[in-house]
Amino acid sequence: MPRRRSQSQPSARSAATELDGRHQVVDQLHGYALSSHATTTAAEGAVRELTANPRAAIEAVEELDAAQRGPAATERRILRWYG
Repeated sequence: MPRRRSQSQPSARSAATELDGRHQVVDQLHGYALSSHATTTAAEGAVRELTANPRAAIEAVEELDAAQRGPAATERRILRWYG
């Protein structure tokens, strides 16, 4: 009898982190801090919202990426486009 494969849980794109007493929501794929919060609870709530609506997280990263200027930002975009 064939075994069923267990479905792996998709990895979370966003995570709540704390650095120097500041709670941030970070996009783990690109490393961008998407938002900053006063408490861990607020940051975790924002992560839940972004997890529920992944398109919002993607749009936030795209806006931050578009706002970056200079040769390093251009090189990152080229590498992302052409892998």
